Amino acid sequence: MERILSLQLPGEPGETRIAFLEQGRGDPIVFVHGLASSSAMWAEKVFPCLAGAGRLIALDLPGFGKSPALKQELTVARCADVVEAFLDALGLDKPVLVGNSLGGTIVLMVGGRRPTLLRGIVAQGAVISGEDFAKSDGYLTHLSRQWAARMPFAGGLIKQMVLPSLLARVVSCSEALRWDPRGAAIAAKDYLRCNLNAMLSVTEDLMRIDLIDVLERFSVPIIAVDGNEVTISGEIRKETEEKKGEEVIRSERYYGKVARSFTLPHEVDEARVVAKYDDGVLKLTLPMKAKATSKKIAVN
Repeated sequence: MERILSLQLPGEPGETRIAFLEQGRGDPIVFVHGLASSSAMWAEKVFPCLAGAGRLIALDLPGFGKSPALKQELTVARCADVVEAFLDALGLDKPVLVGNSLGGTIVLMVGGRRPTLLRGIVAQGAVISGEDFAKSDGYLTHLSRQWAARMPFAGGLIKQMVLPSLLARVVSCSEALRWDPRGAAIAAKDYLRCNLNAMLSVTEDLMRIDLIDVLERFSVPIIAVDGNEVTISGEIRKETEEKKGEEVIRSERYYGKVARSFTLPHEVDEARVVAKYDDGVLKLTLPMKAKATSKKIAVN
């Protein structure tokens, strides 16, 4: 079901309208999309795999999908503000946040701000270090921003000429889009309708991101998937108390963090990862990424 939610953001004049898709009932799972994407990809590719798993909610960030752009410049922190206001407006109790790419960075930032108010986080391909991101597609986007500043009339051409090269890189590197025409069509549609300024400004901001300190504040399980490497981290809390009648004889408290990494014999399909945390037990479903099928070409 498609819905619109109006939010009041500090410093943003008027209402901020956020479009989102919702399906199912139960424990809330909120999905945040990546750059030049929208809720449509989650609804098309992930929701069917999680039917009956809970209340599935995917929102469009400002300037993407069907959500109008903000009046102010879009940053990662501002996106996190939107997600927090969105969670509060819907009154969601301890949701699981799932994000990929830019969305992964956003949900990690939200988790750092409210570490005890989430049930879990899944971040796929999140940008942790802006320095590393700036060495790849971020640098090209930065150049396109400079070009647009010097040649205002060329702003529309950037979307037609410069940024499509970034999309082409994503398409050429993603096996999923090679064997998934439907997914490719959704990605292309999302890209063509995203707000240019929103995409450029948030991409530039990603080049300045550093979430190392943020990760240390988590108290919910964190699952990081990178190819065939899976890392799970979380916080441990133990409290014991010994009483004699109403008098406390001994009280012990232990706080710590734990992390485990393991490597699988195959790459994981990050878009289909499922994580459930219930009564202290974390259950992971890590589907194998489908291999690209070969095609024979006849030579005449």
